Amino acid sequence: MQGRLFTIDLSFLGGNYVIPRRATSCSCSRVVFATLMGAIWAKRIGQDPDVIVDLGFGDAARRIAGGRLLHVFADGYFWDYVHLCTDPSKVSWHLDARSA
Repeated sequence: MQGRLFTIDLSFLGGNYVIPRRATSCSCSRVVFATLMGAIWAKRIGQDPDVIVDLGFGDAARRIAGGRLLHVFADGYFWDYVHLCTDPSKVSWHLDARSA
């Protein structure tokens, strides 16, 4: 699975500039934008904007934890992670210099 959503090609600047846009950076920018707009809205209606900021931090933590859990369970590597913590000799990951 690739986390790349799209790439931005900036080769017209005279070099080989390609910026990959990852799904995690889009998710992060959505959380920051929603938290900022929510805090501005809360301040505008006379409420405490710190509550919205706390909710934004909680949402970011939930997204990180949920994404990691989904990665472990959905990609089928759950028992590899369990064996990595208990008996690493049971893990059959073959790493070479190119993948590190």
